[in-house]
Amino acid sequence: MEMLVTWVLILAALSVTQFCFELRKLKRVEDDTVREFASGGGSGDRQDDEMLTICGDDQQCLEFDTQRLKVLYRNLFQTQEQLDMTRRKSKSDRDDILRSESAGIVDTEVLDSLQGDGDSCCPTMFYFHKNLTLQNVDKVKRPIIHIPPDYQWIPHGTCLGGGNCGGMCINEPVMLHLLTLDPVTNEPVFEAFEVPGYCSCKNIFN
Repeated sequence: MEMLVTWVLILAALSVTQFCFELRKLKRVEDDTVREFASGGGSGDRQDDEMLTICGDDQQCLEFDTQRLKVLYRNLFQTQEQLDMTRRKSKSDRDDILRSESAGIVDTEVLDSLQGDGDSCCPTMFYFHKNLTLQNVDKVKRPIIHIPPDYQWIPHGTCLGGGNCGGMCINEPVMLHLLTLDPVTNEPVFEAFEVPGYCSCKNIFN
């Protein structure tokens, strides 16, 4: 009612031409507001975000805003280059520790035999995979969410052998929480998964 009274006063004060101009201007403002609300932004120049399609075991596929996922789960996804940089830093730190621990060792064959993670008993080599699906701890297969070229890189440990374990080297599983798709809510959710973790020496002969 108040809006109607306002426009009656405006109509009385303005010419018909001016009134139409003001009405068109108001319509443009309303349209801009609707577009801003629908896009979730306020800049007015926001481009359409790339959509990510994720399909569950039932072949039902859903679309997600990749930019929203990256903001919500910052640093969870990495490119191959970012992963390589992280691994180089980790290897450099490990090598520094190995050098300091083996400073008194003069047998170069012993130093050269330290493979993988440098464990002298049961060395482990880590490989990073971008699994599309994995079984969670409840043995239910779930899709793993990736945003190519950014991925959830999943480490898998493999026993190299060649260590001085007095027994048997066994690959121990580790539990990781990875972003997957909830089959009930159809929303991204973290679930627990077991993957091959590291090699452990089991002295079964004593």
